[in-house]
Amino acid sequence: MVAWYNGGRWAMVVLRPGEIPENADPTLYLESAADFERTARPEDARLAFDAAVQRWPDQPVAWIGRGTAEYRAGNIEDAARDYAAAVRLDPANIGARNNLAQSLLELGCPVRARDQLAPVKIDALASPMREAVLDTRRNIDAAAAATPVSDASRCSPQS
Repeated sequence: MVAWYNGGRWAMVVLRPGEIPENADPTLYLESAADFERTARPEDARLAFDAAVQRWPDQPVAWIGRGTAEYRAGNIEDAARDYAAAVRLDPANIGARNNLAQSLLELGCPVRARDQLAPVKIDALASPMREAVLDTRRNIDAAAAATPVSDASRCSPQS
């Protein structure tokens, strides 16, 4: 009991990936999940964000996190679907748009990738987001120049 008081009556509960406390605040949970995702195995990060998507389906950050876990696991189509969900919830989220564009590019859909970045005002972005979007745009332009129209036609117009 003395250690409890000497420690400022502070404690921590460690949860398994995918467990969310009953009274969890979505912002704090998603910040913690994002921190966890940086070092976790993709499948563990996916569990954390799957739970967030189920609990708070209207939170774009939950979808972005799950998309990133899918992307890291090599599931590019699933990542693109999750990033598209985030963009539908928050069309102004540049990070989600850029991630979706990159995923679409990797799926061989440079025209759809370009469409995702068309509304982005590059001059209004701060670093490092500005550089990330510029890099994605350069990659899209290079791929679009090299992609025959017949290949681009296989990409559906919506995610």
